[in-house]
Amino acid sequence: MLVYGDQEDIVAVLPQLRRLRDRLVQAAQRPPSAGAASDLLDLFVDAGALAQGLVDADCHAAGEVDRTTPDTEALCAWMLALARLIEAEAASDAFVHRWALRAAMATTDLLLLRDWPTRVAVRHAEGFAHYGLYPDQFLAAGRRLAADAAGPPVVIGLRSIGLPLAALVAAASGAESFVTLRPVGDPFARHLSVDPVLVDRLAAPDETRIAIVDEGPGLSGSSFGATADLLEQHGVPRSRLVFCPGHAGDLGSAAQPAHRARWAEVQRIVIDFDTVFLGADRRLERLVGAALGAPARLVADLSAGRWRGARRFRRPPAVDAGKERRKFLFETPDGPVLAKFAGLGSPARAAVARQRRLAEAGFAPAVLGDVYGFVLDRFERDAAILDPQGPDRDRFLDRLGDYLGFRAAAFPADRTGASLETLAEMLRINVAEELGIRHDGMADLAGRLSGRHGHPVHIDGRLRACEWLMLPDGRILKTDAVDHDRSHDLIGPQDIAWDIAGATVEFDLDLAERDRLITRIELAADRAVDRALLDFLIPCYAAFQLGAWRFAHDAAADERSAIETEIARYVRWLGRTIIPSGNIFQSGTSFETSALRLPSLP
Repeated sequence: MLVYGDQEDIVAVLPQLRRLRDRLVQAAQRPPSAGAASDLLDLFVDAGALAQGLVDADCHAAGEVDRTTPDTEALCAWMLALARLIEAEAASDAFVHRWALRAAMATTDLLLLRDWPTRVAVRHAEGFAHYGLYPDQFLAAGRRLAADAAGPPVVIGLRSIGLPLAALVAAASGAESFVTLRPVGDPFARHLSVDPVLVDRLAAPDETRIAIVDEGPGLSGSSFGATADLLEQHGVPRSRLVFCPGHAGDLGSAAQPAHRARWAEVQRIVIDFDTVFLGADRRLERLVGAALGAPARLVADLSAGRWRGARRFRRPPAVDAGKERRKFLFETPDGPVLAKFAGLGSPARAAVARQRRLAEAGFAPAVLGDVYGFVLDRFERDAAILDPQGPDRDRFLDRLGDYLGFRAAAFPADRTGASLETLAEMLRINVAEELGIRHDGMADLAGRLSGRHGHPVHIDGRLRACEWLMLPDGRILKTDAVDHDRSHDLIGPQDIAWDIAGATVEFDLDLAERDRLITRIELAADRAVDRALLDFLIPCYAAFQLGAWRFAHDAAADERSAIETEIARYVRWLGRTIIPSGNIFQSGTSFETSALRLPSLP
């Protein structure tokens, strides 16, 4: 299945460095507070993304070989200084904080004197953006490593996110530097290309512990495995290795047997989110209370689909628990508040700003604040889940049209995500893998639509019925509405036609209802909708959701029945919107068809 993809931004290097320096200056001028700590956290994540891009550019210039150069050493020293500043902020020691801030400023100034590429591609790490992975966890892991080892360790961070994570482990464990490597190749069989001089440095024959740091492991754990393979091949005994992963789970189902055996044997240091934020000191409660200016008591963890227990459903919707963001319900003197992980770094802050605009326009629950990567919404306890097939369907469709029209006008994006050609290839692959059907017609249609990709916007991307609330006063609100164009998938920003396609499929719109919705959107957005583009995107949307839910089905045994229902619905829509004729399909396959067909373009 083709679902996932890494989204990159192209960043002007020196202007970004100057902006980061300005943010350090602002940090120096703010008294200690939850807000100041949040700003510093976002700065660190943005700096890590830039450092990753620059080290990757150096690696590319060397023929995709990791090496040590003055530039990479300067970048690692910079990230180490910023990590020490994060550690000092957490320690609340004014003297150490001032010293760490000066060191961070000095290393930033030195970077500004170096000769960098004009622009560089940066990746916003998935763990920071989506999965609630916090620098605080790796500072704690570094402190644990220091307590367990006789001296400062050698620290290796696996890019992309492993670069800033390794800086944190190095800072807290007393290491004077760290190294970053990029595992490459097949996701299930990564390998390393490392300059021999750097290998000799890492594999020096002494008793120093070697910490390998990354956010995984995933399905194969091959990034950790390839790094440990390299070290063992150069004489490093397994007893010197320490893994610092992002979670305490085992390697996934695609792991090599040798890697799985080593994973079970080697020491692992894992400090999870709950330990840091939900432990005895009730840190998340204190952060939320500080942001609201009132006491906040944690009453429920609504992550991993548990939010379904806080609402009344006729039939609980399927969830992909492993991909859900952390969510917590708090009681406050002014009523219940939902804290949802919005992400760390500038893209997350931009998403929170969009959520505020949606709330101000009356389309989303009120935003009461944000702190340390969480956005705080008023939790509408008395709201009911709206039934789009019920008596309020016409009013709902008008509201949906106003909502999507507002998005189309208010949230333009500066780039397009997946191209039409990529979407056509995604449909071909997903239909072939799920249904055993060959469909090549979309690629030709994508070519004929080239240049008609419309106006990219920050789409909603998730218009499921379970995310619409009906308040007692009749207002209709959309939840979970701001960040799916930054998800860990290939879609990204698209023309608003992608959301119209989503609405068509999710709410089973007939042609008259779809036309009514489009008219409403065009009125609100003051822009015509490209109908041919829309007809192309409807089967693409269904194929993408089919692939996403198939991955969820394979990962979650307890949700499989509900997920199968979702998959069957998207298969039906594929049958209604792609043409089973000629040699496009294998013989013997038939689908229900309807008037919604791919257009014949001139």
